[in-house]
Amino acid sequence: MSEPGRPEQTLFASQKLIYILINCLGGAAVLGSYAYGFVQYPEAVDQLWGDVPDSLLGFYSINMLLAAAGYLLVFAYVIKYLPADCRTNSGGLLFERLNGLTAVILFCSALWMPLSFALLDASNLDLWWCIRAVLFGTGAGAILIAHQLYKYAENRNVFLTLALSGYFFFCVQTALLDALIWPYYFPI
Repeated sequence: MSEPGRPEQTLFASQKLIYILINCLGGAAVLGSYAYGFVQYPEAVDQLWGDVPDSLLGFYSINMLLAAAGYLLVFAYVIKYLPADCRTNSGGLLFERLNGLTAVILFCSALWMPLSFALLDASNLDLWWCIRAVLFGTGAGAILIAHQLYKYAENRNVFLTLALSGYFFFCVQTALLDALIWPYYFPI
């Protein structure tokens, strides 16, 4: 006979496991899409920058590294400090929200490279809008994760502050640089 409350604890633990799996599988999909693009289109890699000025490329490069570090800090905080049974104001599990938003971010991120190379092959307005949609989805998901953690995380410690400070760069990368600035300089 199972202990009272045991099925609920299993649900909580499974939400944390789902978060880990989404990050592992989604991260592999993102990295795989980049590797595929670089191998399939080595001569076109520089074209992905469009007409982004050289003065911004250094900022992009530094921010990409800071964004990756910030993403990993949030991942580490969520795994180490966020209780699996943490709830939002509406009573839902915070992990359910984080899982959904993380899946959106990684799904959209995995689509960007193949869509961008397809756009380079065939300048097509529909592809352009698909790229804009996946960039917007990634940026919006990033901002919403930051908001959810800031608002609902129960363990308000130095690591949360560090994680959200680092995640700020992920939000800048996805919501500002990728979703708004890059499309301005990418010719269609």
